[in-house]
Amino acid sequence: MNGKKGWGTEAKVGIFVLAALLLLGYMSLRVGKFEFLTFKEQFPAKAQFTSVAGLAENGRVEIAGVEVGRIRSIMLTNGQALVELRLHPGLNLREDAAARIRTKGMLGEKYIELEQGTADAPLLPEGGLITRTESAVEFDQILSKVPALLDDFRPILDDVRSISGSLERVIGTPEGQENLKETLANFHTASKSLGQVAKNLERGEGTLGKLLKEDGLYREVQGVVREIQGAARNLTAFSEKLSKGEGTIAKLANDKELYEQAQQAITRLNRVAKKIDEAEGTLGKLVNDKTLYDDAKKAMKNVNQAMEGVKEQTPVTMIGVIGSTLIR
Repeated sequence: MNGKKGWGTEAKVGIFVLAALLLLGYMSLRVGKFEFLTFKEQFPAKAQFTSVAGLAENGRVEIAGVEVGRIRSIMLTNGQALVELRLHPGLNLREDAAARIRTKGMLGEKYIELEQGTADAPLLPEGGLITRTESAVEFDQILSKVPALLDDFRPILDDVRSISGSLERVIGTPEGQENLKETLANFHTASKSLGQVAKNLERGEGTLGKLLKEDGLYREVQGVVREIQGAARNLTAFSEKLSKGEGTIAKLANDKELYEQAQQAITRLNRVAKKIDEAEGTLGKLVNDKTLYDDAKKAMKNVNQAMEGVKEQTPVTMIGVIGSTLIR
């Protein structure tokens, strides 16, 4: 011993144990039911769920991932779970607020997520009940639905098996493999051809390429299309007039008497044409008798010659008339 007084080993161990106990007590109070160590002022509210399995007292209450309170208590009321919440003041919850049970990750702790509600809804009073709630989906509920899902998938699996069996029968043989190779080769050739066509279109080659690249040709096509559209409109208007009985053609089509008269006129013309063709009557003979035609042609020639002589004798005759008049 050198006579100096200091902290002994026992004292150091005791101080360490005391500090650990104090820290443990604080943490116990922090995660326990003593809300006054978390925040002093609180806004009480309640939420009713059909199931709160896995939800614990003093669990977190969050809005948009931010902690805004804790779960104070969970009790059973009328066959449903009533959860009492202690929230931060000033959240301005509305009467149409919603509460949903969520899980941190896949197997993490469960907490309550709040949705404040719409701005035009009345404010939720202190101790008010949140009626829009949604319970968490339990893993056993998912497992209970697996058989039903398997039943739904069974027809699909049967179809897949049938298709795979058909493919095996078709492709599994040497002939099927050869056909598959040929099909793939044809597909490869077709893809090359399509690529070449796309290049030609891009370069403006061919009729379609020129149509895509040349503005003048495109405008000409547009003009043709407009003309076709105009013709279609005119045809539509014409058909409407026909249906309404407007115009000569429509009257001919709808007026039975006018149609019969036109039919009679056509019949007469056919008769006249038949007689001319059969050389009946003067006109028929003139058309079909070559001799009569030649005689008529000679007569016309003689008439023309006579007219020529008259023209030549006219000045002499006029001089004689004038001379005889002067002598008298």
